[in-house]
Amino acid sequence: MLVASILISQFYLVCAAPAPAALGGPGLQLVQEPKSFANSTESVPDGVVMMHLECVEKVFADEVVQSWNLDGTSSDEQLKVIADRMNNRLTYYTVNVSIGSPPQYFPVQVDTGSSDLWVPSNTLMFDGFDTGASSTFRYVNSPFEIQYVKDAAKGFWGIDTVSLQDKFTVTDQQFGIATDAPGCEIGIFGIGLAGSESTDEVYANFPQSLVDQGLINKNVYSMYLNDLHSKQATILFGGTDKAHHGELATLPLVSKKAFQVNMSNISVNDKKLLREPMPVLLDSGTSLVYLPEKQVKAIAKSYGAKFNPSLSMYLIDEHDLARKKPNGLDFTFGDVTINVPHEELFWPLSWFTLQSSPYYVMTVMPSNYSMDYVILGDSFLRSAYVTYDLDKHEIQIGQNIITTNSEIVPLYPDNPQ
Repeated sequence: MLVASILISQFYLVCAAPAPAALGGPGLQLVQEPKSFANSTESVPDGVVMMHLECVEKVFADEVVQSWNLDGTSSDEQLKVIADRMNNRLTYYTVNVSIGSPPQYFPVQVDTGSSDLWVPSNTLMFDGFDTGASSTFRYVNSPFEIQYVKDAAKGFWGIDTVSLQDKFTVTDQQFGIATDAPGCEIGIFGIGLAGSESTDEVYANFPQSLVDQGLINKNVYSMYLNDLHSKQATILFGGTDKAHHGELATLPLVSKKAFQVNMSNISVNDKKLLREPMPVLLDSGTSLVYLPEKQVKAIAKSYGAKFNPSLSMYLIDEHDLARKKPNGLDFTFGDVTINVPHEELFWPLSWFTLQSSPYYVMTVMPSNYSMDYVILGDSFLRSAYVTYDLDKHEIQIGQNIITTNSEIVPLYPDNPQ
């Protein structure tokens, strides 16, 4: 059972649960959403399944998701990609799924750090999943229980149809129905590695089912998280979008159960902070970046951020931040360097307190807040374009390119990316 993801859904305005220390200090809760801008629609080729997710809970996108065959044939070898747009809730990303017959709709947090799909039961939440209302639901005689770094969920397993945007349907999909999930207000869409599910009996999780049932050709997906000010992001199952990245580094996973790779170095103001490569987790289910305390202190010192013991966070005055005009932080993977701009490294304290403040919070946190896992979460991943190859147990990573253009290509087994 993977415990790498930090469950941070309680930090958005719509969530009322108290914030754990993993995102900030004790008692801090993110209560203000930053300014957002409209996002344009990508055009998706045939054979690709594109999921577009809108930023309103329980409401599906009006955009039509298309599946097509690029060579114009109806062959079983058609080019297949599934794409969806994710909602940026600043501290986590959601996608809408429907489960059962007739369909019941749920927003779920997209999490590359776990491998199970689960939704709340209607005994836990009034709008949770009602097993009795689905004619295709079947019970699995096994208890469901999953432990995250900060939170947990438990209940029972079931099998039913699961659809993305009512267009791309997987039948007989196993998923969890939570009857107890303290701190969690929505379910989790775990799309991590097969074999990392929170059950002793192996089953095909959702990405694997897409392959097994012929909706995509290869167990691979790529994520474009756009930027901090965009409410929407995109996930492509079975494909990649060449318009959103430049040079890519291919990195083998150093873990059999998680998207963990070796990071070559971190640089701040051209000063390298590592003497040897460091294993890091790439996790969309975690909001911020968590590094060893030594590196966090070096980064804070370079920017002039000071530790505030009452908040357990590093702060910098807005005037100091404006005067320094930092270049951001460089994360190197092989021959590729990902630059994370200072807008991602420092967030207004007012986002957490809803009170006017001249201070900014440094979003690079000590890894003792994450059970000593070194994690590159969304505040890093928005600057990177990552393709997750679950078949080859590797990733490809490059600098994210913010553009309204799109060049989506499907991927086959052994297809060069």
